[in-house]
Amino acid sequence: MVDEKIINETVKRMLTSNIDEETIVSTLKDIGIEEAQAKEIIANVTSGKVVAKAPQKAEVTQTIPAVDADQKIETMQNELAAQGEKTELHETATHTMLNDHADKLDEMNKKVEEVKKVVSNPTNVDASLKVKISEIEQKTIDISARTTAMMEIMEKILETNRQILTELKSK
Repeated sequence: MVDEKIINETVKRMLTSNIDEETIVSTLKDIGIEEAQAKEIIANVTSGKVVAKAPQKAEVTQTIPAVDADQKIETMQNELAAQGEKTELHETATHTMLNDHADKLDEMNKKVEEVKKVVSNPTNVDASLKVKISEIEQKTIDISARTTAMMEIMEKILETNRQILTELKSK
């Protein structure tokens, strides 16, 4: 069993370093303290009450030097640093995956837009249809010209007929 004074000091340092209670409880469990007792120690340290229990065996509490407590603190700090790095790596991986997914979505949107342009663009009409359309346009122009010519001829005929009628009436 580790000296309770060392445990209290360690917990106090961990709390001032903004380490969450779950991590502290987990660390205390690692050194053999039960969860309920660990929570009690944390509560006592946060409230400022440090209860010193009478050691069951004076020899046992004196056998663990203060160096071990410093090693425990260092070990805990290393574990926390490793956990922080792991969390950071996880977040980085998540952001990378999200960015990749966003890029894929952008690429898909571009492809959809290209398909829309192709479908709505009449330039992809078959070449034979283009030829037929130009032939129809040509025929329409020709028919329009013939109709205009016929109208002019009919107007001339009508005018000539009027002149003939006018001459016949005058005789």
